[in-house]
Amino acid sequence: MGGRPHSAVVSLLLSPNVSLTWLERFFAGLKVSALTYKTRIVGGDISATDGRVFAATLTLYGEAARPVTRTGAVKGDRIAVTGALGGSLRGKHAAFSPRLLEGQWLAARSEVKAMMDLTDGLAKDIPAMLPDTACARLDTEVIPLDADAHAASQQDGRSPLEHACCDGEDYELAVMLDGKSDLSALQEAWAKDFDLPLTLIGTVADAFPPDTTGHLVDDATDKVLFPNGGYQHLCGR
Repeated sequence: MGGRPHSAVVSLLLSPNVSLTWLERFFAGLKVSALTYKTRIVGGDISATDGRVFAATLTLYGEAARPVTRTGAVKGDRIAVTGALGGSLRGKHAAFSPRLLEGQWLAARSEVKAMMDLTDGLAKDIPAMLPDTACARLDTEVIPLDADAHAASQQDGRSPLEHACCDGEDYELAVMLDGKSDLSALQEAWAKDFDLPLTLIGTVADAFPPDTTGHLVDDATDKVLFPNGGYQHLCGR
């Protein structure tokens, strides 16, 4: 995290049924996004195939003054997220704003130890950021829930919290912050620059009992939250 894109290449796999008019509209959409984020589309490749197929692969190139990886947190560090979570599959997954400026801002702060984007859900992405023999103790009452998480819950009976932890494709940032720092100054500075919330939701802690290692734990009840949650690639949910 913390990167700034500067160029991209696009590779296409096309069958004969793809019309030139549709393809021009596709690239018009790419152009709008590229201009918005000051990123040049500098090339790519086109291949033909049989049947009824359209596939596009976009590769971004960028740079960062201080690249922040998903590792680096230690026990005692605080966990924060940007924005609101859950219900992404009701449309947010296809119409979101990448947190580029927010990531660059956070990368410039010494309090930030690790970051990643929430693409597979809290239940899968936060464990990927934890050090060995640690768990994430979360205050479930303060996790920011999107209105769509509540709407999805009314439709399928799963709790808004489960949607926030397991749906994925929120495209918000998960941030590990130095637990020894006074984070009030960071939050005050953030609030001056962004309308988007930055919410402290938990702490990196010793896994106790040991079977909580690598999991989310409800700090109020000591229960492991959604141990098999999050989007599971190649095998669905």
